[in-house]
Amino acid sequence: MPSVDQTTPSLQDQTDREELAGAKLWTFYVSQAERYDKALVEGWRSDMEGLLIFAGLFSASLTAFLIESYKTLSPDRGAITIALLAQISNQLHGGSNVPSLDVIPLMNVGPTSAALVCNTLWFLSLGLSLLCALMATLVEQWARHFIHSSEIKQSPVTRARIFAYLYYGVERFGMYALVQFIPLLLHISLLLFFAGLIAFLRPINAVVAMLAAAMLASISVTYLYFTVLPMFSSDSPFRTPLSNITWEFFRQLQAILLSVGRWLWNGEDAIPFSPLISGHNSIPTMFDVMLHDATVKSEGRARRDGRAMVWALMSLTDDDELEPFLEALPELVWGPNGRRHGYDNMISMLLESDLRLIPRIEALLRDSDNGLLAPEVQLRRRICCVKALWALACFSVSEAPVRQSFPTFDHTVLASQMTSTSTSVTQFNLLPYLTSAYAMVRCSDFCSLLTFIRAVLKNGKMSPIHRRQIQMRAAHLSFSTYSSGLEQLIETDWTHASFSAQQALDASISCTDLAYDILADYWRSSARVEQKSYQFEATSFLIQQVAPRPSTVAAMQLRDTFTALVDDNNQLIGRHQAFHPLDISLAAILRILQGNPDCLVDMKFLRLFLWYMDNRFRTQEVWARIFHSCDATFIGSLLTKCLVVFEAHQKDAVLDVIWFCVYWRLKFAIFDDATIMAIRATMQTFLTSCTLTAVKAEMLRRASGVPPARHPTLSQRHEEDLCTILLEFLDSCEKFPPNNPREHRMAADTFQLLTFYLPLTTTFSASFQRRFAKAFSNILDNGSPDLRRWVVSWLGWGGGSPRIQDFNDQHARATILEASRTSRRSQTLGELEQPGGITINLDALIAELSSETFNPASDAPMKPGCTNDSDVGTDDT
Repeated sequence: MPSVDQTTPSLQDQTDREELAGAKLWTFYVSQAERYDKALVEGWRSDMEGLLIFAGLFSASLTAFLIESYKTLSPDRGAITIALLAQISNQLHGGSNVPSLDVIPLMNVGPTSAALVCNTLWFLSLGLSLLCALMATLVEQWARHFIHSSEIKQSPVTRARIFAYLYYGVERFGMYALVQFIPLLLHISLLLFFAGLIAFLRPINAVVAMLAAAMLASISVTYLYFTVLPMFSSDSPFRTPLSNITWEFFRQLQAILLSVGRWLWNGEDAIPFSPLISGHNSIPTMFDVMLHDATVKSEGRARRDGRAMVWALMSLTDDDELEPFLEALPELVWGPNGRRHGYDNMISMLLESDLRLIPRIEALLRDSDNGLLAPEVQLRRRICCVKALWALACFSVSEAPVRQSFPTFDHTVLASQMTSTSTSVTQFNLLPYLTSAYAMVRCSDFCSLLTFIRAVLKNGKMSPIHRRQIQMRAAHLSFSTYSSGLEQLIETDWTHASFSAQQALDASISCTDLAYDILADYWRSSARVEQKSYQFEATSFLIQQVAPRPSTVAAMQLRDTFTALVDDNNQLIGRHQAFHPLDISLAAILRILQGNPDCLVDMKFLRLFLWYMDNRFRTQEVWARIFHSCDATFIGSLLTKCLVVFEAHQKDAVLDVIWFCVYWRLKFAIFDDATIMAIRATMQTFLTSCTLTAVKAEMLRRASGVPPARHPTLSQRHEEDLCTILLEFLDSCEKFPPNNPREHRMAADTFQLLTFYLPLTTTFSASFQRRFAKAFSNILDNGSPDLRRWVVSWLGWGGGSPRIQDFNDQHARATILEASRTSRRSQTLGELEQPGGITINLDALIAELSSETFNPASDAPMKPGCTNDSDVGTDDT
């Protein structure tokens, strides 16, 4: 027999390995199921323990009553004895004339109806109580069996399957209903006891029986109230085992009535009981209704959230407990998509309560630098506090139009943190958060001051008392410059001819410029931070949102801020290769200034703006993101203005920037006819021709309405215009040849830009073909090496379909062929043999054109056998 390979695993071994492969997955299930099932089973056990105790006490009490009541079910022998004794006494006194007593009827007297009712109810009550105790004991045993069976194996796969098997068995056999039914037995037993007590007391004393009946009625009404209350108030904590049954009954009744109503309304063809037939799942349970009422968005839910969070914070006494709340606070106010409003009511309640939340956060921020915490814990806590202050200030600022009161911040705490002598690493990591929080807190104070001024001046009048109130408010909010200005006005005699009430009013309203002071300080601080400030865009947006349109003075201050930022960061602008917060700050300032173009007529501003554009490190990351929030036409007009007002080498810098923006297809700058006129007014040089060509091509692309995609579809007129621009550029390259490697590269890039917009196939006019052929010959003779490489590559690309195939003019084809052969034979074009040269493309061009021979005296092609051109075939060398 062939031997069996012992290394081949058996089918059982393979199955075991497959089971072990899912051990991690089943471990996850076990962790979840164990948490849920154990909590469920432990809850059942605790309920059953309480029921057992009550059932035992109740059964013992009921037994004492039964000991007395069960005697009434048999003839009363004491009454018979009394009757016999009375008969004997009468006979002793009356002699033989007294008739004898018949004892037989007395022995056959049955129990009274009250005794029967009383004992029946009490025995039923005792039986139900004992049955409840028995069922509770069994449930406890089943619960212990469930837990023991699920823990008897250690393998996660086996445990998981035992959990699933037992749990679905609990569902299949209705364990939930049984557990809910056991307390109902005890409740019924208690009601039966009170009913039997009434029957027991009625023959004894009517008053006491009525008291017992009143007690039973009150208990029954209360029980009924607790049963139906959850049906009307889903948040009711009162319910009985009959609540679910009553709920199901009324829901089914409602479904039947609705179905009947639809049937009567729609006609006899409708199915009358469709809601009931549709199944139990179509009827929401009491838990479903409670879950909906608790989680659906409403004013009640907002109030509950606020009260719950206020209570939670009031119960906190340790800083470690407050920190998790502060970490979650910013996410409640601001998210990836902007301002969030779902928790506004809760945050308002936190700020308006007696929690003193902001002082607690500020105290926690101060105490975090006590030297008792580890450096990483200290940094985490400080960042957490600063972000929380930013979030609360952001909340108040975003609600400024509808708020009448604003939280009070001690922003000196943040100011001291910014100038703290902490370790450099801690300060470096904390500054991005401090700058944003400090700016937002000051903005909140500005909103508070502005709201106060509007309330004081609501009648449009200004009195000395009003001026003093505003001055004191500004001093309290630490707007010292504005407060000092008002103080000087207050001390001035207002009756002087040079002052008026209107001037005083204007001075008070001028506080709106404070928002732009805050913005300017924030942008200056952000530019000095290596990292991007925390929520920079959101902070800048919110401050600008509450600030009115800037006055001329405020715009000039922002302009000076722009120049100061550029002037103070010369080295960073020229050397920093990544996008920097300085770029964001400058873009934000220009975005505001674009609404005040008059303030930009300043040579210093234009000079530094040009210096920034010309010297900023040119990487794709930087130039793709700078000025992205500004109007592209505005940036283009600024560069055009620089081109008009500057002279000499500064014009060259402007032209270089304009060409760079167009060539890289940067979207933040758009140029127009004014730019064309300004370039033409400049002394014509190679740089001028390249820039003019690039701008005209870009304007043509925008006019065509196509995006800057590869090979866009142009109309015939636009194609002709683009060809004209291309010929003008080639002519300018002959008139103003490039003089250095950078200009050589610029010439090639400009040609590449122009051909980028030409379709893959087009029809060139005969005049274009001849002019291009002439320019092609000049470029091969005396043109820039880089431009020569691109022109040959575009015209005779050896790796694909050459553009020479679109040239059908024989004179142009002959000129191009002659120039190609001459260049190929030339010993001065040593670069052709270098890696990356144009040898392949030039050979492909010659091969394409050599398929035909030309008569020098005419444009018509000649047959190959009739030619006398001795140069034919030399290109194959």
